[in-house]
Amino acid sequence: MKQTLLILLLFFGALSEIILGSFIFAGIFLVLIVLIFYESHIIIKNGFRCLRCGLCCKLKVVPSKEDIERIKNAGYKNFLINGKYIKKINGNCMFIKFKKGKAICRINNIKPGLCKRFPIKHSFFWKQMDVRCKRMYLMVVKCYIKAKSFFKKTIK
Repeated sequence: MKQTLLILLLFFGALSEIILGSFIFAGIFLVLIVLIFYESHIIIKNGFRCLRCGLCCKLKVVPSKEDIERIKNAGYKNFLINGKYIKKINGNCMFIKFKKGKAICRINNIKPGLCKRFPIKHSFFWKQMDVRCKRMYLMVVKCYIKAKSFFKKTIK
């Protein structure tokens, strides 16, 4: 895999040096992109483990008709804003609570499908991770550090 990365790095690095004028920046950027795709593939393949940080509970959630019925049947009322979005309290989903710094969904067994699938989303031909997830953000930072280190080792 290192040889393939190096070949890609050299090809796109040379191309982007002409275009961007910065071989180092372009090389780090290319390795970073390859690592992000690789790492996110591994996370998706092995199953996503939530950090329970609650950041996703700040996003707007548009539940499906089935989700709305399921939540209503569980006895919840007045949980929608304009009949479209899940209501928020202090910027968080109304169903979230925090215990010892960890987010806990009070309707975990019946939560909307969008919440169940987050941060994995389906793209045209593959699955990918949503960048608004803290675990995804931490993975990108880790990949950046790896890319920088890899590039420094290969140009020595």
